[in-house]
Amino acid sequence: MLLDRDSFQREGALLLEGALSVMGVETYRKLLGATYRGAGQRLTQPKPALLDAIMASGGLCSIASKLEGEPLRPVRLLLFDKSESVNWAVDWHQDRVLPLAREYSQPGFDRWTSKSGVPHVEPPSSLSERMVTLRVHLDDSGPTNAPLKTLPGSHQMGRLPVEAVAREVRRIRPVVHTAHTGDVLALKTLIVHASERAKEPQRRRVLHIDFAPPDALPEGLDWSFSLPNN
Repeated sequence: MLLDRDSFQREGALLLEGALSVMGVETYRKLLGATYRGAGQRLTQPKPALLDAIMASGGLCSIASKLEGEPLRPVRLLLFDKSESVNWAVDWHQDRVLPLAREYSQPGFDRWTSKSGVPHVEPPSSLSERMVTLRVHLDDSGPTNAPLKTLPGSHQMGRLPVEAVAREVRRIRPVVHTAHTGDVLALKTLIVHASERAKEPQRRRVLHIDFAPPDALPEGLDWSFSLPNN
């Protein structure tokens, strides 16, 4: 597995082929087994065993930290479970919100909302630009099974209004990221991305993890969940 940090920082996306072994895939499937309820789910209070696996030496958190060049920690977890019976599309957008423990007014942290009972906020671009997302493929995501598409370099543009996203979609040629079971797609969190409905749907489970620097929040704000032994 080659961690080409320069390419990742420039393009905003990097496919890490075979980042998880067969045993690693089965470990995550088992840890998430009781969680699958269709479509997308927010794992607002991840189980300690799941966080332990993510934080294990040489594991996913280590990969994200090496790609960014500084220590990171998981701050948001989502689980996507597309199938023939649950099939949807996601239009071009940026991931711009963070779940936090409580709402507290701070400069640059705006547009507070509540999702699944957890406060979410749009942080300053200076924080988002230090974030990394890992999409852990627990099934194949072939060309007809809704692979993720990205606009290379768009993570360097800061937070984009809707009309600017539409403009960049017309200007930049997208990259389609097919993946096999066990592959991990690393993204700069602000990259513009989308996913179509699967044309030939098969089960496509993806664990989506956002990572951020542990000390990135100003006084008064805290991450929405603690790490084991923290």
